[in-house]
Amino acid sequence: MFLLTDALLILLDDVTNGIVVFPAMIRSQLQQELPFMATENIIMKLVHKGVSRQEAHERIRVLSRETVEAMKMEGAKNDLIERIKNDGFFRPIWDELDGMLDPKLFIGRSAEIVEKYCEGPLRGQLEKYKDYIDSTATATLAV
Repeated sequence: MFLLTDALLILLDDVTNGIVVFPAMIRSQLQQELPFMATENIIMKLVHKGVSRQEAHERIRVLSRETVEAMKMEGAKNDLIERIKNDGFFRPIWDELDGMLDPKLFIGRSAEIVEKYCEGPLRGQLEKYKDYIDSTATATLAV
């Protein structure tokens, strides 16, 4: 069991060591998916304005499928929000759509939870290993 754990940790280190994060790329990918993530909120806003939930869901489903097909078959960008803005059915919420696309609306308390954990229990646990962590070299697993 020890050898398996050791191999997994070495592999994890290989995968994550030197990882480069590209914020602009992440933002771009998020913007591609965000309209789909917002569909439930759009439906809830419509229902709050008196629209039938089933009808709202069906309209969103149809527009979402059209959007996905265009993205997959034509390489088009996600234009779901433009489709919604061009469909009179969604008129009651047109002026609220842009506000529903703030990525921060979809992360809940995750940032707060991570900060609290990293500054609390995790920092205390790792502190005693600080010198070791700072002095370690990258291991390589050759399979």
